[in-house]
Amino acid sequence: MSVLSTYTPAGGSAVRSVAVRDGLAAVAHDNGVDFVDVSDPASPQIVSVALGLTYSPSVALGDGAAYVAIGSVQGGTRIIDLTDPATPVDAGSLEIDAIQLRVLEDKLYASTGNGIGRSSSLLTLDLSDPLSPAVSGAAIGSGANFAIKGGYAFGAAGSGVTITNLTPPLGSPFLRTGVPAEPSTAVDVGHVAASPDESLGYYRRPATQNEPARLYVIDLDAAPGSPPLGVLDLPHPNSGSDDMKAGAGVVYLSGFQQPVTVVDTSDPANPVIAGDTGSPSGVQELTVQNEWVYGLGLGFAGIAVHDATVPGQLQHLGNISLPGSGRVTALTSIGNDLLVAGRSFTGIQVLDASNPPVLPVVGSLGGFPVTALASQGDVVFALNYRDPPELRAIDVSDPANPVLLGQYEWDPVWMFTHAGLIEPAGDGLLAVSLTIGQIEIMDVSDPTDIKPAGTLAAGTFEFANAGPDRLILQVHGLTIVDTSQCAACPGDFNGDGVLNFFDISAYLQAFNDQDPSADLAEPFGVFNFFDLAAYLDLYNAGCP
Repeated sequence: MSVLSTYTPAGGSAVRSVAVRDGLAAVAHDNGVDFVDVSDPASPQIVSVALGLTYSPSVALGDGAAYVAIGSVQGGTRIIDLTDPATPVDAGSLEIDAIQLRVLEDKLYASTGNGIGRSSSLLTLDLSDPLSPAVSGAAIGSGANFAIKGGYAFGAAGSGVTITNLTPPLGSPFLRTGVPAEPSTAVDVGHVAASPDESLGYYRRPATQNEPARLYVIDLDAAPGSPPLGVLDLPHPNSGSDDMKAGAGVVYLSGFQQPVTVVDTSDPANPVIAGDTGSPSGVQELTVQNEWVYGLGLGFAGIAVHDATVPGQLQHLGNISLPGSGRVTALTSIGNDLLVAGRSFTGIQVLDASNPPVLPVVGSLGGFPVTALASQGDVVFALNYRDPPELRAIDVSDPANPVLLGQYEWDPVWMFTHAGLIEPAGDGLLAVSLTIGQIEIMDVSDPTDIKPAGTLAAGTFEFANAGPDRLILQVHGLTIVDTSQCAACPGDFNGDGVLNFFDISAYLQAFNDQDPSADLAEPFGVFNFFDLAAYLDLYNAGCP
């Protein structure tokens, strides 16, 4: 081996990454990207320069386009139109903070996350339109730096190498439809919420050195790329830093050492500050039910009660302590007249909320810690995100006698600040955030048999239900995630989200062990050909 030639960017700028395709090299350096003709490797000739893209850790070349990772602060991943390589054109950006990019045939692969073990994610993007890549699949924990060969991705993931099967392509039930607010250089760590009628979305952009914290009002049914309906500068950098919840025509914001602030959004184009509780109350997390707003905080062990019967106003009536030991760590509403409180060590308590501010305990179920709660109908889902993380489904149709229906346990994971959020994600679906880089969608259609239904690669912990079958989360603005395809798949016997030979193998093992889960056909209690035929029918039906 010998060096045929050397290419150096103008000014000796440090080269960060290189990609080559059909005799054209993309050389990413600290001042931009140079496109170099290397059809004669001994004599590289510069063709053009795209300036202003600094410190690019990875670049990839597709058919008539270049993809450049430049970090979330600069906009994620830039797309450069190379229809004429002599005149590269900025074609926009992908809201993906990529660590490494690779193009193989008509797919762009991007690793995201913080590069720490399983917290890294691998996205597949379809390049049918090279200038508009569309996310078509995702895998979690696949390694920040990776290579592709023979239909597999080989990723460096801390203590070892992960191998991800790319054939068939990574399955994903998610459709991302970007509805961004104005471009922002702020780090996207802000809360999101949806109006009760699910027509409006709200998101908070944190304050920067030069700009205040802002609240954006978004039409959730607008075309992708539509501008926000309204924007409001918030009165304090911490306004809304702890939580944000929406009522009818109003948004409530809690923040560190700040009162709970009320924003009137009855005119979405002109949101205005309507008032606040007057003094910092220590409230961090909010729950809205009818015309009452309840809060939890570190400064007290119980529940803060606020009267919101006067539109746009909020009166703090005081804090209620519940009987028993352990701090109230989570709260969720059940219909109009029930609340469920999670305790740090002693399970849940069902509260009669028909006559606030009096909240008597009518039932309880103990023996487990709770860090987050969500509800669907008469079923409450209680999450404990300590090692190992556990999710419990609890029937509260008889408030005096809550009943544990089922539970699911994950492998131990690394925990990060704000992890542990759970939200409904559609009929029979629950979104769970346990660690950075991913949101897990759980199939809870049968609460006695909770199982994984899919994963969403997302470097955010802040998301909210805007159903049906719709999540909103903050990714350089507001992103809508359609979960309608993330339905239960009966043929996916091992619950890994992929339908393949391993499901058949898992079913046959259960059948041979006479496991009740394999007893699919009458006569029940007898394992025979009819059970095998029933499973093959489920398998052949495929997944939604």
